[in-house]
Amino acid sequence: MLKPLPTTPVNYAPSTIDLNGQSGYRSSYSGSNPSVIQYRNVPSYVITLRGAARRAGYDITPPQIVSIAGQTPAPAPGAGDFFHTAVVANVLTPVVEAFWSFSYILPDNLQQGIGAPDNPILGGPSTGPSLDFFAQG
Repeated sequence: MLKPLPTTPVNYAPSTIDLNGQSGYRSSYSGSNPSVIQYRNVPSYVITLRGAARRAGYDITPPQIVSIAGQTPAPAPGAGDFFHTAVVANVLTPVVEAFWSFSYILPDNLQQGIGAPDNPILGGPSTGPSLDFFAQG
């Protein structure tokens, strides 16, 4: 909960101290009232999913993140988000290539670190909670 801002006006007056004098500078304001600092939000975690793919004979659908460490991320589109696709070869079967970058924001703080998703080609699990991906199409 935010601390309310002061309701009484602050009494500002110019300093009567000679700044060029030998006595140095002394503020005419008392230090008894500490500053009020307000925070708008807790730190936010923005996750960026970047990747590329090539596929023969089929279109490539954009991937999506559906879960990160048990949380459902919300899309946070920005200027750097994109999905580009093109046919790069078309002799007998069209070969489609795609590049993408999508941003997501987590609704809550992470309670633990996250790792990369498991890679079945390399064999073996990653460390930390996994990211769950799926493509609609």
